[in-house]
Amino acid sequence: MYELTVNIHRLRDGPLPTLASAGDVVKLFADLASCDRETLCIACLDARGQLIGRHTAFLGTTDTVFMNPREILRTALLAMATRIIVVHNHPSGIPTPSPEDLTTTGQLEKACRMVGIELLDHVIIGCDGQYWSWSNEERPPRLSETTSQPVGTIEAEGRG
Repeated sequence: MYELTVNIHRLRDGPLPTLASAGDVVKLFADLASCDRETLCIACLDARGQLIGRHTAFLGTTDTVFMNPREILRTALLAMATRIIVVHNHPSGIPTPSPEDLTTTGQLEKACRMVGIELLDHVIIGCDGQYWSWSNEERPPRLSETTSQPVGTIEAEGRG
């Protein structure tokens, strides 16, 4: 059974952060790296690209999380977002996307286009600052292209 939770965190104090890169996204969602089960979150952004909300949409198991485009879009529409970034973790620590991650991201991109919301990225967070970013792909990923995916690393703050 899948559990849907939408925790809305409106950011009202101080300037709204802008997520300009996958590295910025990884820093904002760094807490996901220590989760013991897959957790899918949505960063909702306004037309200027500023973060207007961070939402936990789905809690999964140790190796899978439900990612329903309809529910993701529902969250984005209720937040009045014009752009979104989808983020989830891999408790295994390896951020390589599964075939299901790639397929569902493609479906989500199509659904977003239909309602006028831009899907900026889908970031998968692993451990030790490793991540995978869908926006780093040169072309939309296909199910048959699940090897040699771009994986990035971001240095944790305070580490040399």
